[in-house]
Amino acid sequence: MTLSVSIKKHPWLILSWGTVILFALLYLSLIFNDNLLTDEAFTMQLISGSVPEILAGTAGDVHPPLYYLFAKLVYTLFGRGIPPQKVLSIIPMVLTLALGPTRISKSWGERAGFWYTLFLACVPCSMEFALQVRMYSLAVLCVTEAFLAADELNLAQKTGKAPGGALIARYLLWSLAACYTHYYALVSVGFLHLLLGISLILGKRRAELSEAPSGTDGAAEIPLTAHGEEPSSLDKLSEASMQADGPAEEALTAREEPRSPDRRSEASVQADGPKGLPSLRLWLGLSLALLLGYAPWGFILLRQTMLVSQSYWIPPITLETVGNYFVWMFALEDYPITLP
Repeated sequence: MTLSVSIKKHPWLILSWGTVILFALLYLSLIFNDNLLTDEAFTMQLISGSVPEILAGTAGDVHPPLYYLFAKLVYTLFGRGIPPQKVLSIIPMVLTLALGPTRISKSWGERAGFWYTLFLACVPCSMEFALQVRMYSLAVLCVTEAFLAADELNLAQKTGKAPGGALIARYLLWSLAACYTHYYALVSVGFLHLLLGISLILGKRRAELSEAPSGTDGAAEIPLTAHGEEPSSLDKLSEASMQADGPAEEALTAREEPRSPDRRSEASVQADGPKGLPSLRLWLGLSLALLLGYAPWGFILLRQTMLVSQSYWIPPITLETVGNYFVWMFALEDYPITLP
């Protein structure tokens, strides 16, 4: 009876967890072999050296070092076996899938959590990267976690709650982990941080516009859900019933009380402060922390960029190649289209 009630109450959540377990077992069923691609063979050769040799070899290559350090740890604990290294790649992918029935479902609903898990699991490039002895699945996990932390930071500021130190630390650590894992992840975090700054700084302006006067020509305020969605009709009906049950004098006083056009809500003041400076200071502080955290490797990145700027196997970034990258995610084919 309890299981039947749970299925009826949380069908999307159960489907999400089922998808996570199914694909985790599928990934594990494919690790019992010693098949390696050329890049995977490079990984195995690199992690056979000492940590200083790994850092030097990575600096001479075109990737940051974080994944190779994790791979070195697995190499030290389990030896030269290839299956343990494939498990190292599976773990981040499964953790990323598990965000669907946990954090995604909590923030956007259980149905959204299921579709997130299903689409991520079924994208062909995810299936391939989940098993490669490379850093790609770790990069996906780090960028996704950084996005979720950024979303919580943005929501905290908009609702007038000071973001806690744990949330700020989580955003910084996942962002830096992404930057130290893959350079495409670095670009993703760069865009994410820029969009976070825009949202934090412009949030003050949106809050002011939403605080319209409640006089004859003022617009009524509409409460929003945690992620800015308008409440459902059932929520509005429930709220109207609660208001109707209250004392008539209080309701009349609340309706007739004049409201100053330039008076802002307490949440808006707490979120943005005078002239929105706290939000700006928060973003600038985060930016400085990210720059300082990546500075040790930033100089090596510049040197790597100079080494590959003249000649490299990756084609130059154009509209054609960018369009083909999106096609490749779903087709696993090398540059299958050509733009006119």
